[in-house]
Amino acid sequence: MANPGNRGVGSMGGTSHTGGQGNRPEEQSVVGTIKDKASELASNVASSAEQAWDATRQTAQNVGSTVASSTEDAWDSVNSFMRRYPVATFFIGAGFGFLLAELFAPRRG
Repeated sequence: MANPGNRGVGSMGGTSHTGGQGNRPEEQSVVGTIKDKASELASNVASSAEQAWDATRQTAQNVGSTVASSTEDAWDSVNSFMRRYPVATFFIGAGFGFLLAELFAPRRG
């Protein structure tokens, strides 16, 4: 029957080989520490990536909201101008139409 101190290679043949086993707990401790540090690093990287994604998403939403608000304000200003000055709006439209017609008209040479 094997007792706790009599397991594995160290007890074969009645001789004790403790030279190789003395480093095992230390090696396991170092490996465990490396695993813990790697896990901590991976967690920190994941957290940083999540924060960066959230900041980017928030910035994109803010930019989109600002653009939509500015566009709405510009459209309201144009509509207000057209209501206050209908004759000027007509002549501005006619002037743009004339310029476009000249731009796309075939050249006479």
